[in-house]
Amino acid sequence: MKKFWKEYANLIGKTVVGLVFAYASFYLFLNCYHYQEVRETYTYDMKEDVNYRQIQENIAAIKNNIDFSIQDYEGPIDSYFISGLQSRLNMCIQELENDQLKEIAEKKEFTLKDVNSLNNLYRSHVVNNCVVLQVTDYLSLSKEKLYSYGSYKELYDASLLETKFITQNTSYLSSQLQNNSSYYFNTTASRNGVYHPVKDNLSIVLGAYEKATEYVVQISNWLQKEVARP
Repeated sequence: MKKFWKEYANLIGKTVVGLVFAYASFYLFLNCYHYQEVRETYTYDMKEDVNYRQIQENIAAIKNNIDFSIQDYEGPIDSYFISGLQSRLNMCIQELENDQLKEIAEKKEFTLKDVNSLNNLYRSHVVNNCVVLQVTDYLSLSKEKLYSYGSYKELYDASLLETKFITQNTSYLSSQLQNNSSYYFNTTASRNGVYHPVKDNLSIVLGAYEKATEYVVQISNWLQKEVARP
């Protein structure tokens, strides 16, 4: 009987060791595969990307719209508000065309790390420093005073909806790109034909960047029309 229990315990021990070894081997395989996935590169000229080129056009439009002298303004809205918004949009431009974006655009090969850097740049410089702090917050400060003015009311209401969308549109990517924890088994064929994490996420971030600059263009269009109003 003792011999039986001894052999039984030995069998259980070997089974446990085997399971631990199998689990460790599989986990090691996953990490090796994941390491390869994280190092996956995508050859691309970002300067030729449709969204990137539109970003540059949007920035140029903003610059053109705010190129005026406040001394020439004789409209119904407080000139201090007009001047303040002009100044805020000038600061926005610095955030939108920052040096880090230019540096990333010079790359010819991209990895998930590069996409993560671009997404962090977008959320920090574009979303937080430009859209929220310089534009939407400034419009909110004048709500009580200007909300009864028709075109301002429309602008303010639209800005709240746009800002909500802009602040959320790549939030899910942040944790995904930082954790890089997607253990799925793509083949080269599926990456080329179905989903390529670097290519597709780069496109998502650039698209979000473009939409944010488009929002700032709309604000600058409103400002330009108010200044030109007789």
